[in-house]
Amino acid sequence: MAGLVEQRPDLAAHPEALASWGDAEARAALLRSRLDEHGMFNDSGEARENLLRQLDRFERRAADARQRLGLDPRSEAELALLRARAMREGQLVPSVDLGQLAKAGRAALDDSDPVRAALARVRAEAESNPDPDHERPSPDTDERQP
Repeated sequence: MAGLVEQRPDLAAHPEALASWGDAEARAALLRSRLDEHGMFNDSGEARENLLRQLDRFERRAADARQRLGLDPRSEAELALLRARAMREGQLVPSVDLGQLAKAGRAALDDSDPVRAALARVRAEAESNPDPDHERPSPDTDERQP
């Protein structure tokens, strides 16, 4: 669930609903595993009705919780439409500071630009090791020629 809250921080405000959904998903997974291990039928060939009923119950509970939390495609789209409408009507203020986001983006790009990083490294080396005896080549000369 931690990964889900990272992707959808709005869900952090509803820990009980997340716990209920997680519980239903976990129980359904355990029942599926049990049925995979032992089969849907017992040694007499009769269906394991109790396990199948419980699996159906928890799968329905998990599906309902996914829908309420906006974790299925349709409810996610409906939630996005409701948020967009609320923002358009001024009922919802964006939780993202776009100026701060742009600033962080520029900083990330500046730090990861290899050309800028190489230039900064060369400048730092030149400042830390000034060698007056070393003649710097002019842009018109080619050092590779003998």
